[in-house]
Amino acid sequence: MYNEALILKLDEINVKEELQRYIKELRVFASNNKFEKGVTKLIEKTIKKAETIEDKKSLVDLYELKISQIEHLHDSKDQILQLMLLMRELSLEIDYKEGLALSYNIEWYIEKFKGNKTKSKNALDFSIKILSNHTEYDNYSYVICYYSYAVELWLEENNPQSSFILEKCVDFFHKEGFYRSLVQSLSVLFVIYQETQNKEGALKATQKLLSNKIPFDNLPNDIQAISYYFIGLSHKLQLNLSLAERYLEKARKILKETFEKSIYSFYYIPVLTHLSTVLALQGKIEQALELIKTAETLLQGKIFSNYSDPISSRQLKHSFNLVNFYIKSRIYDSTSDEIIGLIDNIYTDCKINYSNAIMLTEFLLNANLSQEQLKELKSTTNASLERVKHIINFLIVKANSNSRAVKEQNYLDRIKVLQERFKIIKMTFIEKAYADLLIAQQLFSLKQFAEIYVILKKYKNQINKIEVLELRIFMEGFIQVGAYKCGDPLGPALQYMAIKKCRMYGFSRLENTLLNYLDMQRTDVLQSK
Repeated sequence: MYNEALILKLDEINVKEELQRYIKELRVFASNNKFEKGVTKLIEKTIKKAETIEDKKSLVDLYELKISQIEHLHDSKDQILQLMLLMRELSLEIDYKEGLALSYNIEWYIEKFKGNKTKSKNALDFSIKILSNHTEYDNYSYVICYYSYAVELWLEENNPQSSFILEKCVDFFHKEGFYRSLVQSLSVLFVIYQETQNKEGALKATQKLLSNKIPFDNLPNDIQAISYYFIGLSHKLQLNLSLAERYLEKARKILKETFEKSIYSFYYIPVLTHLSTVLALQGKIEQALELIKTAETLLQGKIFSNYSDPISSRQLKHSFNLVNFYIKSRIYDSTSDEIIGLIDNIYTDCKINYSNAIMLTEFLLNANLSQEQLKELKSTTNASLERVKHIINFLIVKANSNSRAVKEQNYLDRIKVLQERFKIIKMTFIEKAYADLLIAQQLFSLKQFAEIYVILKKYKNQINKIEVLELRIFMEGFIQVGAYKCGDPLGPALQYMAIKKCRMYGFSRLENTLLNYLDMQRTDVLQSK
């Protein structure tokens, strides 16, 4: 075994230069075989060798390597802190800049896990400052610190510049054979590419991840599962729901068997949450509800509390609540205690957490928030809320309508809010479909029927691209509203087909909405005779 070969090689080392070359090889092996039995023992054996030959630089590197092997263990916090302080002390003693930077990178992790946001950020910034003032640096230290910086930049600021840093990290990990780190870096890139609509970048990342250059099938099951998870998540963000379901289901099957004993146990709950979202959006409400119940049980268990830091925990609970609201708002009345409790939690948490644009849009349109609440969300600095600001503005304007004359202008103002958004932010196909459908509803109220078909007909031959089932059925029905008003006699019959689909999938709320539009059409026809 390769492990045995490394042990034999270690026994023959007697000088610092040889040990430092050996550590580079050990880093790759330990990274790709993370958390396997024997790896930590090999690192401990190497630490003793470094102590024997009095190689303090190697000791710093080995302490960092040991931390990377035990950082997942909830009861190792004190040991990690002690090793980090030893790294810092030795690095200062021998003026080892890269080791000092790595120690602050670890402090970032420690403080982040504790929920100390300011201390965490300061530590990370200082690690980057050390490297930026140091012209000759080890590539490994540089990449590890900048990887953390890029991830933090994205999570906290949704700054797309983080993708450029991560691309450099990917190149290093690929070249040096750090396949586990490569997969993790590419996985984060998937999310950024999809959120910034960088389809070319996402395609290249997918091809690299699944290419023959990476021994994917030889990677540990847990990292395969995380790869499938992030690939599925990237498709979910793009609302390629069938592909998202395929990859998330692969991740679920692997993690179901291993999550109780894996470092990646925390990921099992996000997999269930995102998979339930994908299923719900495809109209598979009962399947989604079963997964949500499983996730809810796990959220209350020890595994979740042991393996989650406060920030990740808060984010996961928010994502869970969003999909829970989507599902239960299709099952229960909006005044039920379950729905009201979810609305309160989501309203508070969406101000500080990331929210999927479609799930957040669904929440805003169906939560019956007050005008004061909507205005507070509008004034809140949050990238997710910024993305759906057109929906918030639409609802604020909608709340201002009173008399008939004011109502007509109000409909026009709503349309303007939605149309202006197209010019401000790059929207996905689905986001545009949501906005166009809202515009079409306002046009119906204004009896500008001819314009409805004009704005929606572009979706007629792309209807299968709308994988959100409820949205697709609504779009099908409303396209026929516009077509009928433009002279297509089959309009009402085709609308009934859409209503029949609502009954088939249990979309009672949408069924009632479409029936109301049919009644309004019937009344309009009678009044015109």
